[in-house]
Amino acid sequence: MADKVVDPEVIERYLLGELPPEEQTELEARYFSDPGLLDRIDAAEDDLIDDYVRRELTPARRLRFESHFLNEKRLERVRMAEALRKATAPRAAPRRAWALPLAASLFGAALLAIVLLLLRNRGLSERIETLQAERDQARARQTEIARKAVPPPETATAPRPPERPMASLPVAAIVLAPGLTRDAGDVATLAVKPQTRTVRIEARLEARARRYEASLQRAGESPVWTGSGLVSQTVDGERRLVLYFPREQFTGGDYILTVTAPDSIADYAFTVKLP
Repeated sequence: MADKVVDPEVIERYLLGELPPEEQTELEARYFSDPGLLDRIDAAEDDLIDDYVRRELTPARRLRFESHFLNEKRLERVRMAEALRKATAPRAAPRRAWALPLAASLFGAALLAIVLLLLRNRGLSERIETLQAERDQARARQTEIARKAVPPPETATAPRPPERPMASLPVAAIVLAPGLTRDAGDVATLAVKPQTRTVRIEARLEARARRYEASLQRAGESPVWTGSGLVSQTVDGERRLVLYFPREQFTGGDYILTVTAPDSIADYAFTVKLP
């Protein structure tokens, strides 16, 4: 169908919904590649409407016309064509036929030309609106498919600790105060036992903030964990940042937890001892 002019019978079957789905899709795909196809479809619509109002369609085609082709916009065109047919239908001459037949004929021809032009322009506008709607739907489907095909960006480079430990697993806990240093000899010690599965770290907070950022690192090394958007909790009447980590996050040695607020940075030093 793509290499030859579409047969008028095929267009009429298309308008009446008699084409198989694959042929209908192929015909609609030619809207943009065959500039004359749209005009031929509009002309076929006019012919169908004329045949309908003149009662020239077969009973089967008339049924398809009313059940598939006819809609609210085309119904108005059918009414206009019916009114035009009645206006131009030949009438019995009156007993006193002194009217000018030539003037009546010219008026009827002019009226017919005007109505046909209006119908053609209306049909073209409807077809353009339909094609634009189909184009917008196709673009929306392509955008949705492209959006689903792009994987979401990764926002974390290190595993986040669990929000809370499982109650059935042993927990090693430590409460840290800011400002403790290894040089001062007062560094807190976290003892991790063989059966420990989760580590809970509570950092006492001095600065007030709605959200905090934090990082955990071995002394002198790069962070092994970072977190953002953290919220403080009230524990024993104090504001603390409570964090949970899996046991595997730690090896023996010195660690530093850094907590950052919009206007302050606090370091918490502690030592991890393994059995």
